[in-house]
Amino acid sequence: PTRRSSDLGGCVPIEGKCNGVNNCADGSDESGCTTTGTAGVTVEPTTGLAASVETPALQSDVFGDRQYTFDSLGSFTGYSYVKMANDDKHIRHSHVQMKVRLPQPTTVYVVKLDDYELPWLQADGWAITALEGVSYHGIRQTRHTDWSGVLEEDHYGPGVVWQKTFTAGTVEMRGNNGGDGSYLIFLANPAHMP
Repeated sequence: PTRRSSDLGGCVPIEGKCNGVNNCADGSDESGCTTTGTAGVTVEPTTGLAASVETPALQSDVFGDRQYTFDSLGSFTGYSYVKMANDDKHIRHSHVQMKVRLPQPTTVYVVKLDDYELPWLQADGWAITALEGVSYHGIRQTRHTDWSGVLEEDHYGPGVVWQKTFTAGTVEMRGNNGGDGSYLIFLANPAHMP
């Protein structure tokens, strides 16, 4: 008899669901899965500022609290990311900046925007990739530019891309330590990576 994931106990451990491999004769372990791997993903910034999972487009806003827009999506065209507040970057390296809850195995990408180090990446087993990161530009709004009347346009990216694949569960993304130019979080189904 063929096995289906709906049979008593299922035919495959949860790690096999939505991994791009038909572990069940009827393929039911792969039905209802999204190719980008982000259906049902929820995010919780520890700052309490707004965040959402979205698929960016060229010229769309990068952050919820800054006038920065995407110039290039690099290797990540069509992939989802966590649109967060730029001010989330002030969390220390030792503290959680963002909790990402994954309903299925997911590859998470840290798309760095400059040379500022994130020491936790290597310490926590993330791997550098050859993927092209994103680029964006905009006006940096700080207290001193508001009253000086001088507004300078800043350009960021494409930077280095790190990746790590997680099973379903909560991933705790650590802080950027207030570094100049934070990182972005992109997400993909491990079977459909960029």
